[in-house]
Amino acid sequence: MRILPEIGGKIKRASLMCYDAETYASMSKISELLTRLEDHQHLVDRIAYANGLLSGIALFPQAIKAFWTLNVQGLSLLTFVIILVSSLTWMVYAIHRRTLALLISSTMNSAAAGAILALMFYLPR
Repeated sequence: MRILPEIGGKIKRASLMCYDAETYASMSKISELLTRLEDHQHLVDRIAYANGLLSGIALFPQAIKAFWTLNVQGLSLLTFVIILVSSLTWMVYAIHRRTLALLISSTMNSAAAGAILALMFYLPR
């Protein structure tokens, strides 16, 4: 199989020549995604990426404290279950809509909430 991408300057689109139709379809989807990501680089998009990162790390101080102290007393189980379910729902939506900022935030929140819930079930109350 031979793939020859012709890319000039910024990636606006990739012209692909290949002999395998399945590979061509996959590469076309990647090219389309890169084109969409490049088209959305306005100030508001950059703010959204920064906010996605910031809101994604919001639960990490609590998770780190719980791991260091091995103490989850005072943390609400229901709150972290709701956060985890909500974050997973937003993650699926972000994948469906190809929204990178939302994907960053929801993935990081899911990881932190999942870690705290794991500690809640692991540690005695």
